[in-house]
Amino acid sequence: MPNARRQQAMSGAPAMARAALALACTVATAVVLVGCAPMHGPGAAPPAVSAAPGHEPAFMSHVAADNLYELELSHLAASRATNPRVRSLAQRLAVHRTQSRQQLAALMRTRGVPMAAGLAPEQAGKLRRLQALPRSADFDAAYVRVVGIEDGRSEIALLERARQETRDPGLAAWIDRMLPVMRSDLQAAQRVAGQLAG
Repeated sequence: MPNARRQQAMSGAPAMARAALALACTVATAVVLVGCAPMHGPGAAPPAVSAAPGHEPAFMSHVAADNLYELELSHLAASRATNPRVRSLAQRLAVHRTQSRQQLAALMRTRGVPMAAGLAPEQAGKLRRLQALPRSADFDAAYVRVVGIEDGRSEIALLERARQETRDPGLAAWIDRMLPVMRSDLQAAQRVAGQLAG
C-alpha cells in the first residue's frame, strides 16, 4: 500500500506544480498591472490641464502626447493581443487616435504650437510595463483596462472640461468632433472587457 500512496502523491505533484506556477504568474501580473494603474483613481479628476484662454497651446500639446501614447499602445496591442476582439479594439483605437492626432496637428500648426516629440515619462513607463507582459490573456486584459477604459475615461473628462473652458472656436470644433468618437471607443472597450470577464 505505501507504493500506491506514493504514486497517488506523485500524480498530484504535477498538478500542484502547475497550480503553484499559475499562482506565481498571477501575482507577477498583478504587480505589473498595479504599476500600470493611473496616477489618479477611477472617477477622480484627471491631472489639471486647462484649455482656458491663454492655456490652449499647453492643452493641445498635452492631448497630442496622450494621442501618441494611446497610438503606440494600440499598435502594440494590435500585434500582441491573443484575443481577436482585443486586436480589433486596438486597431479601432489606433485608427481613431491617428485621425485625432492628424486633425489636432493641423490645428496646432495654424496656431504655431509645436507637436510633442515623444511620450511623457509616466506614459513611457506605462508603455514599458505593458511591453514587458508576455503575449497572453493578462496582456489583453491589461490593455483593455488601462488604455481602453481608464485612459478613455480620463481623456473624455479632460475634453469635456476643456470644451467648457476654451474660447478657441477651432479647438472647440475639434473637441466636438472627438468626444462622440471617444465615448464610442470607451463603450467598445467596456463591451470587450465584459466579454473577457464572462
